[in-house]
Amino acid sequence: NPQIEPVGPVSIIVSSADHTVYVYRNGVEIGRAPVNGLENFTGLYIYSALTDIDSEGQRKWFYSGNEGSDPASKLNDLIKQASVNPQFLVNLRSLIVQGTTIILTNAPVNVDNQRSGGFNIITTADPL
Repeated sequence: NPQIEPVGPVSIIVSSADHTVYVYRNGVEIGRAPVNGLENFTGLYIYSALTDIDSEGQRKWFYSGNEGSDPASKLNDLIKQASVNPQFLVNLRSLIVQGTTIILTNAPVNVDNQRSGGFNIITTADPL
């Protein structure tokens, strides 16, 4: 439901613990969908969409991940292994622009995590 919050930065959280993809815009949840195929996923990986598109039409990403891991391969693994509703995926891809953030985690996303500190969704009110 992107119309809930029509403008602002988009953050996507993929939680293997919840088997769910959460989508936030301007800090407001605008969608979620179940995701399968993440049973063996562990760690925390953060990606930010760049403006560049490669020769195959795929967006390039800036990324960071657990020490000793390869964040680029984690995103590729996720794309190959994960299964989500095709229409949800089409809608989600249409929201991804430069600066969109994707967080891959094996932690659950719940109210307790969000209130315990250290959990911030980017909003247009956040200073740069």
